[in-house]
Amino acid sequence: SPIPTTTAAVTRNADTLTYTATGNILDAIGSVYCEFTQLKAIQPDNPRLVSSQATANGPLMYELGGQPRMYDGTTYASSGLGNMTADTMHNLACSWSGVSIKNFLDGNAGSGQAYDGLFGFSGSNILISGSASTSPFGCLRNVRIWSQALPDATLQSITT
Repeated sequence: SPIPTTTAAVTRNADTLTYTATGNILDAIGSVYCEFTQLKAIQPDNPRLVSSQATANGPLMYELGGQPRMYDGTTYASSGLGNMTADTMHNLACSWSGVSIKNFLDGNAGSGQAYDGLFGFSGSNILISGSASTSPFGCLRNVRIWSQALPDATLQSITT
C-alpha cells in the first residue's frame, strides 16, 4: 500500500525533549549521563546535549571540536581525553557540586574545574538535545539525571 505524504510543514517533536528542572535537578549539585552517537563529523556551533532552557548560563553538557564539555557560565570543563568519533556510540557523564565540575568520556575522567555554582536551572526547564540551532547531529539516548553528585568511581563505571 502507498505511504501517505504531505507538502505541509512537519514538526518533529522528538528533536528536543523538555524536562522540568524544579524538583528534579539542582544548581548546587547533580550528575548527568547519556549515550551519544555523532553521525556527522561537522556539528553545529556547540551542539548541546543537555542544557538549561535559561540562556543566562552555559550548557551543562555539550560538544566542541569533538570533545564533550561543560560550561557553567564562567568555567569550562573539558574531558581532555580525546575526540568523539563519528558513527561511534560514546558514554558521557558529568557531575557538579558546590566547588567543582567534572566530565567523563568512555570510562575516563577529565580533570575537575572550579564551579561557580550556577547553571541556571532554577525556575527553568532542562533541554535534552539542545534547541533548533544547537541540536547535535546524532543519536542521544539513555539520558539519566540525578540530583546528587555521584562518586567518580560510579561515573567511571557507568561510562565504561
